[in-house]
Amino acid sequence: KNKVLKNEIINKALSSVLPNIIYIATLTPRKCHLELLEALSNTKNLLNVNLVGYPTNRKIRELIESKKTIDGKKIRSNINYFPQLSQKDLCTLLLFSSAYVSTSKNEGFGIPVLEASLYNIPLIIRDIDINRELFSNSKFFKSTSKLSKLLDEIKPLSKAKIKKRKEYLLKISEENLSEM
Repeated sequence: KNKVLKNEIINKALSSVLPNIIYIATLTPRKCHLELLEALSNTKNLLNVNLVGYPTNRKIRELIESKKTIDGKKIRSNINYFPQLSQKDLCTLLLFSSAYVSTSKNEGFGIPVLEASLYNIPLIIRDIDINRELFSNSKFFKSTSKLSKLLDEIKPLSKAKIKKRKEYLLKISEENLSEM
């Protein structure tokens, strides 16, 4: 891992023991972050959660930083928060992620979900029509209890899986991107 990771902050944000999950979004209430926090408070599985995005809502940011839900329930999982990242650091987080989570209810799929799918990262996304149409192999949820169950199924990536993902990414070019 250390050979790939030159940024010490990113290196510390990744776990080799816990499953790393990534969540990318502007941290606004409309993105359903409260639902993610609620689901995390109910998981049995300990996760290493990397939240990427700029917080436009002070209350959401405070809940994330305190690792609590709106009702005050504690979140045991590690939460790393990145208001801004370089594209290289974002790619590193994606490379080592066991799953990508999106809780968006009605804004479409967005570029981050597409990018995560290019990395062959398992997607855990809201059960809405556009997601079903574009990402049919994903794990879908309609409720926080279902999201918690899906989060409990996530396992850490093996070294072999990371190596395979790196090899796959090296094969992506402008010519074959549309095929993928």
